[in-house]
Amino acid sequence: MLILATIVRALFNQLPETTDGAFLRSGVLFFALLFSSLVAQAEMVAAVSGRLVTYKQKSLSMFHPGVLALVQTVADMVPNLITIALFSLILYEAAGLAQTAGQFFAFLLFLFSGCLCLTAMFRLIGNASPNLDIGHTVSGVILLFSILLNGYLKPPGQTGWWFRWIYWGINPLAYAYKALMANEFRNLELTCTGASLVPNGPGFDDIAHQVCTLQGARPGELNVLGRDYIAVGFQIYIKDQWRDFAAVIGYWLVFVIAMAVVMEFVEFGNTGYTIRVHKRRKPKVTLVTEDQVAAIKETLTFSELPTDDQILAGTTFTWKDLNYTVPVKGESSQLLDNVAGFIKPGQMTAPMGNEYLVMLSWLQIFSLL
Repeated sequence: MLILATIVRALFNQLPETTDGAFLRSGVLFFALLFSSLVAQAEMVAAVSGRLVTYKQKSLSMFHPGVLALVQTVADMVPNLITIALFSLILYEAAGLAQTAGQFFAFLLFLFSGCLCLTAMFRLIGNASPNLDIGHTVSGVILLFSILLNGYLKPPGQTGWWFRWIYWGINPLAYAYKALMANEFRNLELTCTGASLVPNGPGFDDIAHQVCTLQGARPGELNVLGRDYIAVGFQIYIKDQWRDFAAVIGYWLVFVIAMAVVMEFVEFGNTGYTIRVHKRRKPKVTLVTEDQVAAIKETLTFSELPTDDQILAGTTFTWKDLNYTVPVKGESSQLLDNVAGFIKPGQMTAPMGNEYLVMLSWLQIFSLL
């Protein structure tokens, strides 16, 4: 975003407070909001690609995915704020926007809230999409309509009724743009110059016999109030500035809550993790007699053998003549062949070997005993 801010700074450098700079000012605000939207769209890809890990962690009862959604939202606030602040410092001063501290911090607040809202929206789309292709399609269509119908390219008064409901109902980008416009033009006076005055040319220098063609101009006045310009041209009103900001915050909260619910209860691709559940059976325990102790010891070849008392008391887990055969391509493959061993109490025992399948089969067999 810092590179984009530098590029926009070169395009919109010290905009004049005249009719020539009126539409350019609205363009700067639109591009500032557009860039934060495009950066936020990358969250959709991250949400889709990282949810298999989330499913695995959920299967291990490490945390609730809904809590993860809330933690991600809070954790992203500081990095997003730093990025938006640097972007605003580069762009705001270079473009010559309203030079008051209150309006600058309001610009920063509205841009930051819009970035948070769009980030949550794209994360919601990513977590609600079965795969990356559908996520790209849905997010692309929503972003396209959000940009086209946010009030800059086509004011709501010039939009057909079949699309106007998007502007007023489900487009947080429109409310963020309205708040930015109201903040910038609330105290601005635009001077009519050049071709904006009709008639113009040699001998036409009396404003009493001229009119300014800028929207919101009043007959007989050379200056146009910024609030009148945006009210007539964009249907944006200064009194609605903080209401529009509240609408953006409301959309953000709705997206965050919906994202938490989707991450908690909706899963795609259950093969992302598996849980092996064995049927519990009563263990078959055979009491060992004194005559069998010697036979067991002869079978075992370990250096530290269990004592006779441990074997007789049943505290040592011993086995012998253990065989395990699995079917492979219509034939039988014997993984365990007359295996004998023991596990002494109070010690940790791990199977060792160069065949992963044999070790896994060994563990599966003993989990059923």
